[in-house]
Amino acid sequence: MTPKTKEKVLYYVSLPYHYVWRFWRFLREFGIRAHCRKLRGRLRNTTPSIICNNCIGGLLLHDLGLEFRSPTVNLWMEPDDFIRFAGNLRAFLSAEWIELPPELYDEEAHPAARLRCEAGEITLHLQHYESFGEAKAAWERRVGRVDYGNLYLVAEFVKLSREQLAALEALPYERKAFLTAYTAPEFPHTLALAAYRKKKYRGGQILRRPIWGVKRRFEAWDYVAFLNTGEVRMMR
Repeated sequence: MTPKTKEKVLYYVSLPYHYVWRFWRFLREFGIRAHCRKLRGRLRNTTPSIICNNCIGGLLLHDLGLEFRSPTVNLWMEPDDFIRFAGNLRAFLSAEWIELPPELYDEEAHPAARLRCEAGEITLHLQHYESFGEAKAAWERRVGRVDYGNLYLVAEFVKLSREQLAALEALPYERKAFLTAYTAPEFPHTLALAAYRKKKYRGGQILRRPIWGVKRRFEAWDYVAFLNTGEVRMMR
């Protein structure tokens, strides 16, 4: 068999798989759109400001078709930094931005910033921005949309110490939800999601949709009920 003939054979053998893959992608996208329409049909509060530690806020706002009324999207913070940030929200939303060189925070190819104000310092990992300037401009634009009368605090961490959970519970927010692997009755705003406890769990998986599913893995949490009423509960 000549190389050209072999190439043709491989092409025709792979062709059915190509069309099966395209059909599966079409079905999945159709299912995701239908799922998002269902979520939006349940939603009553359409102008929340979600203060979060990572991409979870941006993802659920995107699925619900809502405007980003918080600057804490497309970035992430470590637990202690997030607790300090949420406890001094107004101060940090107007804090000074300092660009960090890559060698000071990690080896990832994304920019980072240090926010400095009278409440202290925190580090923002600007993972989904191309540059420090782009992230800073997006932050400043969205700060002006924050509605302090319609605030929701959301934290998503695989592991938190009891001290960190207690600090989150103590934050002065009426509506708050904390997703983690383990919890206890003394932390009523915390939900333990089973997806965290899988043997091969890797960071960030809780935010994604399984390859054969339309729901994100954190959707064991009823976040639409949370935005409507502030209630922290699992899906029923």
